[in-house]
Amino acid sequence: MLNLDSIIADYENCNVEGDLIKSFSTVKEEYLALKNGVGIKICYLYNKLSLKGNDVFDYLNRISTNSVLHLKEYEHINTLFTNEKGKLIDRTTLIRLNGYSLLIGGFLADKKLRTWIDRYIINEDIIIDDVTDNVMLFELIGKQTESYLGLLIDESFDTLNNKNVLRCAVEGVEFLVLKRNEINGFNKYWIIFESNDFKTAYDLFMNNKSFFDVKFVGEDAYNVFRVENGIPATPNEISYRVNPHEIKILDDVNFKKGCYIGQEVIARLDTYDKVQRGLTGILFENGINLDGITDEMKLLNAEKKEVGFITSLVKSPIYNKYAALGYVKKDYMELGSSYDVIVNNEIITKAYLTELPIKYENIYKNRG
Repeated sequence: MLNLDSIIADYENCNVEGDLIKSFSTVKEEYLALKNGVGIKICYLYNKLSLKGNDVFDYLNRISTNSVLHLKEYEHINTLFTNEKGKLIDRTTLIRLNGYSLLIGGFLADKKLRTWIDRYIINEDIIIDDVTDNVMLFELIGKQTESYLGLLIDESFDTLNNKNVLRCAVEGVEFLVLKRNEINGFNKYWIIFESNDFKTAYDLFMNNKSFFDVKFVGEDAYNVFRVENGIPATPNEISYRVNPHEIKILDDVNFKKGCYIGQEVIARLDTYDKVQRGLTGILFENGINLDGITDEMKLLNAEKKEVGFITSLVKSPIYNKYAALGYVKKDYMELGSSYDVIVNNEIITKAYLTELPIKYENIYKNRG
């Protein structure tokens, strides 16, 4: 694992809990960089696998949801890994490079992605190496990001689209750049380089800020931003409890290709409109304190029937209000509907369903 001391050395007020960088400065400053400037998240805990061999693409095509057979060198594609019941193992990005490929998933502490891929290899020519510690990933978000990267990289940045991968070398730092289109039409950019180059890359991005508001951001600010924008994360929203229909990431599924693990269930849900629930934004009554809650929060209707559960809870540094993402049963997803929130069978407050991206001012609009 990359030594956290080498990451946080230049930040006197850095807040670290275990292996997580919670913040570098203040959550508000970092949140505003993500929203209006350039926020850089260090994704050192994301699972990263190197794949080599003649059967890599045929094999991945057989066990994941998207069609990857025609992926060219220096292109990328999202694909999902699901179990036999169509439930999610992980959401990944496959990047084809020269002589090998990178498969990047979310944060799975138990290395489930590697285990799942290994599980079905029999005689295939595939060599898998866990390169999580060797490959560094910066995720850049914010309204100024495109202008900032265009200035840093040169005119070649204009050739970047949602499919290709740029190879760049700036001031002695070699890195890859790709653009990811997220749910709700939201764009973010990945910078990928060797972990040994971390300090040099850090200096490159911070010394070339120009007039841009560029900040490294921790988990706290990042989670507020992603929840407000309805961006799912592993293992919160992307987990064994849900399928691709419920999370609305069907762009990662190819319904025309052949079989893959979970294909029959996912196809049947699409054909017969059997999706039972969906991901939604959630807001809470004013004045309630939800800090420190770690147990699962469930939603009950007036008849005390469980209609959903919360997957991610955050507190806005701007509005000082709580927001969440969660799954609610299809018949109860009307915006503005209110439900009791229970923790360990005790009602603690009320919650209101809201649109994504979340707008805090809508908490009292159209409440059911």
